[in-house]
Amino acid sequence: MIAQINKEMTYILHLPEIQSQFASMALDAAPGSPENAEAFISKDIQRWAEVIKAGNIKVE
Repeated sequence: MIAQINKEMTYILHLPEIQSQFASMALDAAPGSPENAEAFISKDIQRWAEVIKAGNIKVE
């Protein structure tokens, strides 16, 4: 199921009208594999965890 969703999203993100809409919002579509998405999210979580810890940020 994940492979099929990834295939469809990759197709959609390559459509010229979608590329145009993204460009108008200064966004860049970066389709990739589910593994790439997982790695990106894991890295982002780690980065923000470090920022939160360094800034001693607490939930109110």
